[in-house]
Amino acid sequence: LYPFLTQGVGVAAAALVVLSFQCKKNRQLFFMQMLGTALFTLHFGLLGQMPGVLLNAVCVLRALVVYLREERGWARSPVWLAALLAAYTAVSVLTWEGIVSLWLLAVLLLMTVAMWMNHPRSIRWVQLLGVSPAWLVYNCMAFSIGGMANEIFNILSVLLFFFRTGLGKKKSPIEADKRSVG
Repeated sequence: LYPFLTQGVGVAAAALVVLSFQCKKNRQLFFMQMLGTALFTLHFGLLGQMPGVLLNAVCVLRALVVYLREERGWARSPVWLAALLAAYTAVSVLTWEGIVSLWLLAVLLLMTVAMWMNHPRSIRWVQLLGVSPAWLVYNCMAFSIGGMANEIFNILSVLLFFFRTGLGKKKSPIEADKRSVG
């Protein structure tokens, strides 16, 4: 029963992340992704994967700051960006598991900066070429079925976005609205 419960939490987390892409408002999307990431934190805890637990915990904090940034002045402070980058670095050093740790650190730092700059196309490129492949490898190593499914969905979703909007276009329909989600 325990392995099914553990994998079920991961699948539920992936479902929340996948459903978040159906949200029409940024705040709803960020909130759903925050919940999904919090469930992934629990999932990796049940799997006994401390790097996954701590990295996802920082991702929850990042999602919370991004969620609050539009309405709370303190959440726009560059101190938060520096704190998030430092937290990812500290977690990666403390839970070092070789090259995968370095890869995850690099792409999470890039993604955090891209999200901070609020540049949707950059966020998608970092997701496609870095974040999803790195997490996919980690999820395979940890045997996280929900995590693997989530990253495959993310890759397909970004590829579909680029197919629909054109890879080489300067601005996509979504980027025309600077408040859009990345």
